[in-house]
Amino acid sequence: VSYTNTTSNWMMEGQEEIRRNNVSVRATRKIKEKLELDASVLYTHDKVTNRVANAGSVRNPAMSVVHQHPNQGPNNLIPWKNEAGQAPPTQLYWFTNPYWLLNEVHNGDVNDRIIGNVTLNYEVAEGLNLRGRMMGDVRLVSGYDFHNMGAAYDRDGLYRNFNSSTYNWNFEGIATYVKKFGDFSVNVMAGGNAYIRDYERRQTDVNTLLLPDVASSTNNGDIALVNKWNSKKRINSVFGSATFGWRDLIFVDMTARNDWSSTLPTQNNSYFYPSIGSSFIFSELLPKSKAFSYGKVRASWAKVGSDANPYQIYNTYSYVGLYDGMPHTAPGRAYKNPDLKNEETNSFEVGL
Repeated sequence: VSYTNTTSNWMMEGQEEIRRNNVSVRATRKIKEKLELDASVLYTHDKVTNRVANAGSVRNPAMSVVHQHPNQGPNNLIPWKNEAGQAPPTQLYWFTNPYWLLNEVHNGDVNDRIIGNVTLNYEVAEGLNLRGRMMGDVRLVSGYDFHNMGAAYDRDGLYRNFNSSTYNWNFEGIATYVKKFGDFSVNVMAGGNAYIRDYERRQTDVNTLLLPDVASSTNNGDIALVNKWNSKKRINSVFGSATFGWRDLIFVDMTARNDWSSTLPTQNNSYFYPSIGSSFIFSELLPKSKAFSYGKVRASWAKVGSDANPYQIYNTYSYVGLYDGMPHTAPGRAYKNPDLKNEETNSFEVGL
């Protein structure tokens, strides 16, 4: 069991405050003479207050300090808003009073993540082993973003809250066989894998605040925009590899894998990618020498396949705003391909 606490603060007080706690547990047990269990869990809790905007954003206080006039000091920047609660206008569109950004803009998010792994190893016979493994990665995120009304760059203000969940699961079974027959050695592996990913995000945007200083989705002076995103993906795989050796001089390696992906159309969702390689350790045939202790010639060829992101097959419409009080949708910018195929990469390598 281990515990780690991390505290981090940015160069400006109150900005990018990170509080992180990690707890990890691992346990192993020999259930029977040839059956072993290995389990581990890692839990991470992140709480971040006031993440700083990207360096090029007008909402980044450090960027505003860099761009302000060298003779300009706090007396010229405070107060950062007038009696009406608005920031004085500026002739420099890229400059925002840093005191406004430090006091009128804030955000926060909480990230909880659990990574777990359970593995069973069983020795069937000498050289023959079976392994079953289940791995999970769950992440839950919630947060908000608030920009008070009256900013020089946005008089209406903004409030946004969001929450998302990501679930990744891997289920794997592998059999391995290692044996030496005189001058020959064999190392064979075969297995299968099921990968499942499920992502969901909900977000509410209030682009016009009704009242200042109220960070809430009910503080809405217009029509709130509510969005929901879902993304699901599954890949089923079978794979295997074999390594043959002779007198620890010559080795031949072969691998093969076939995936079935849910992100490709039914007629193209299966793709196969093999590899083969060989090596010759010629230094074993030479007299022992301190100047030349090891030498090998190798060559290999491999094909690698990969699928696509979810929802790349059919054209869809997305909400883009209101027109005359009615919801307006538009097609996406990229044309989808109903006959989409997997990506393939071929490589050939030789070396000495």
